[in-house]
Amino acid sequence: GWYVPDYSFGGFLGFGKGAGCDFVRNKCRSSSLAAASYYCSNMDGLDCTFNDLSLGRCEVNPLADGCGIVKGFGNYLCQDAENNEKGLPLQIFDSSSICVKGNAEPWKVQSRERNGGRVMTLQTTYPTASDGCFRFRCEGERVLVNLGSQELECPPGQSIDLTRMGLGFTQGTFGPCPGPDVCERQLSCQGRCNAMRGYCFQGKCHCHLGFFGHYCDQKLMPTLV
Repeated sequence: GWYVPDYSFGGFLGFGKGAGCDFVRNKCRSSSLAAASYYCSNMDGLDCTFNDLSLGRCEVNPLADGCGIVKGFGNYLCQDAENNEKGLPLQIFDSSSICVKGNAEPWKVQSRERNGGRVMTLQTTYPTASDGCFRFRCEGERVLVNLGSQELECPPGQSIDLTRMGLGFTQGTFGPCPGPDVCERQLSCQGRCNAMRGYCFQGKCHCHLGFFGHYCDQKLMPTLV
């Protein structure tokens, strides 16, 4: 017989959305700027997934004609609040967090600890803390980042000197800051569309399989028939 599909139940595919025909035909060999956003070539070090929702590592994907795609770590999803137990400086995991690929400079934090009658100065080095998940929000096209107890404007492509923030950093910068396009994606739902349940795009929360509701905050329960 004939079937009439209900496309409203279709899943949202963000990978390659709006990237053009050359991106589809040539994949990572495309000369378009979009190719650099979705594919990777550096197999060393850490990087963010194409949707900025997880920290991961570049791996060759056999389904992409051998091109490299960043595969997110299952225990480093930016919007999984359980990851806050990692205790990394300035990093926050919640519905308003996205991934940032920092520079190679380690962060160094100085703290003081009292030991009996003596005060000891300690310095802790975090080799890869600049790569990770941080809380953001948007005001129009302005991108704001939460660092410690401070909310700062994060101009696209620029970095923030952490040593000037009074947080005990003796070395380190945050950034480079993401572009305003993040305000059309996961940040456009005002922190209500958690990536564990749905994918936010242009203010609408597109639910993952098993969830429904305006912000995908309701879970489908299996029923026996």
